[in-house]
Amino acid sequence: MSLTQRNNSNYQSILRPTEMSKGRIGGCCLAEAQGSAQAFLRPAVWVPGLRNLHWVRETWKVNGSPVECMQLLAEGVERIAAEENLQIHKMDDDRHFAQIFSFTSGCNWLDVVEIQFAEHEGNTMATAVSFSTGVLPACCPLSFIWNCLLFWVPFSSHGLNSGRLATIREAMQHDITVTSKSTSPGA
Repeated sequence: MSLTQRNNSNYQSILRPTEMSKGRIGGCCLAEAQGSAQAFLRPAVWVPGLRNLHWVRETWKVNGSPVECMQLLAEGVERIAAEENLQIHKMDDDRHFAQIFSFTSGCNWLDVVEIQFAEHEGNTMATAVSFSTGVLPACCPLSFIWNCLLFWVPFSSHGLNSGRLATIREAMQHDITVTSKSTSPGA
């Protein structure tokens, strides 16, 4: 497995698995090339009422420090990366923030997971958000532009975003309690 390592970290962690022996992780080359632009623009979350169809926000209470939680997250995502088509796109040790890309199987829609760990009253709390970035798959040429034009089109993630957060929690193999969840049916 070829890995890109973070150099400015107190602990060794996987930033982005790029290849597996069974094949590529993530979407097609075009989807991966356009992914950063689409994740930055995120047109599918521009309208709050429509956003709720494919957007999930959870608050977690986690045992351990934010640094330990970041390590657990990196290790957990590494374990399930190939199976779940996950790529850790960003990990910021100073802010205890991670951004994970998920290209859905088949059509390569780009969903994004963002998790931020913080100390709060002696506990580590995490804010985890998973959302779809656009109505068109990231493998469509110029999808980030087309999705900006189609930001108003309602669509559902059919439970994928909610399920993805649950899968990541389980993969972390740690004591994590969901203290709040904001979603709508189908997200």
